Amino acid sequence: MIRNQVFDALLELADAAWGDNERFAERSRRLKMWDKAPAPALYQVEGSETVASIDGQRDTRTLRASWIVYHRGGKDQSATPAETSNAILDALEAAFRPALPGARQTLGGLAYRAFIDGTIHKDNGDLDGQAMLIVPITIILP
Repeated sequence: MIRNQVFDALLELADAAWGDNERFAERSRRLKMWDKAPAPALYQVEGSETVASIDGQRDTRTLRASWIVYHRGGKDQSATPAETSNAILDALEAAFRPALPGARQTLGGLAYRAFIDGTIHKDNGDLDGQAMLIVPITIILP
């Protein structure tokens, strides 16, 4: 099983830029509390795994992860923090798009497919300046 390679490749995918070439100050597979993290930061949290077994076929494994993103776009009272959240989400979604239309994101051939899957939680930080995004990801292994 190549779980660590898959999750390392997924984190590498999050090396995204937005706005005026802004980037994450930190990306890690170990979550930090928002008040201990630099901003902007992205933390990858591994979630559940599903194994489906059918007689005569290889087992199918589905891995789940979440990207937890912190930013402080709301600290500037004249800013609209949702604009920062949306720019970051646009950059992260673009990272999943392969160069060829119709192709799949395979994390360098380690996965059959990796994609954002489900409801994206957005707390833009309008009240306290601290924003948090949660991006759910599904990885289907070959």
